[in-house]
This record gives sequence, structure tokens and C-alpha cells, in this order.
Amino acid sequence: MSPLIENPEAHEAEERVAWPAWGLILCGLVGGVTSVLLGLIGLFSIASGDLTRAVGSAELSSTVIVLVSALQGALSLVILSGGWRARVLEGHTHAMIASVLLALPCCVFVGCGPLNLIVGLWALLRLREPKVRAAFV
Repeated sequence: MSPLIENPEAHEAEERVAWPAWGLILCGLVGGVTSVLLGLIGLFSIASGDLTRAVGSAELSSTVIVLVSALQGALSLVILSGGWRARVLEGHTHAMIASVLLALPCCVFVGCGPLNLIVGLWALLRLREPKVRAAFV
């Protein structure tokens, strides 16, 4: 029998954090897909030597595009794994870090745009609730 079924407070906490956790997971997935696409654009522009055709601006460097893609991929993985940890009520600190990263305006490039701020703050508020915090393993 699941410990969540035996403990009604943990089950209630799981229900309260479920939607924000799925929001973190979704934003992490969208950010990952965006990262892969951005990385492919950067790699193709490096291979062809013509950045203007791939991006439309000669001011950007192909290397910068690949580095930004790698950073975006790393942030997306942290957000995705934090969302999953929130969903299964394990690793409260990791879930909080993912929420803060998603809510930071400098991390908006991770994929979902303004939705990142909304989901990040929603998850952060839910994860700070005492009943939810107590339910984490």
C-alpha cells in the first residue's frame, strides 16, 4: 500500500502540488525541445559557415548560439527533474530550485515565455505551504 494512501495529509499535499508540478514538467520539456532546435540551428550554421541564412543576423556567432543552447538545455533539465520531484513529493529543495529558476526573468528564454513566470510562482507558492513541505520525503 502506498504511503500516500495511508496518510491523508500527504495525499492532500500531493493533490495541491500536482498541477504546478505538471506545469514545471511541461515548461522543462518545451525548453528542452527549444534547446535542441536552437542547437541544431547553431550547428548547421557552423557547418555551412553562413549564419545569416540560419538566423537572419550576421552579428550573432554560431558558437554563442550553441553555448546558449547548452545552457538552455541544462536549465530545462533542472526544471524538468524538479517538476518530477515535486510530482512524486521527493526532493523539496530541488523542486524549489526549479521553481525559482523558472520564475526568474533571465530564464524566460527556456521556452514558454511569460507562462514561465506564472508557473514558476505558482509552484513556488504551493511548495512553500507547510502541509506540502511536511509531505516531502
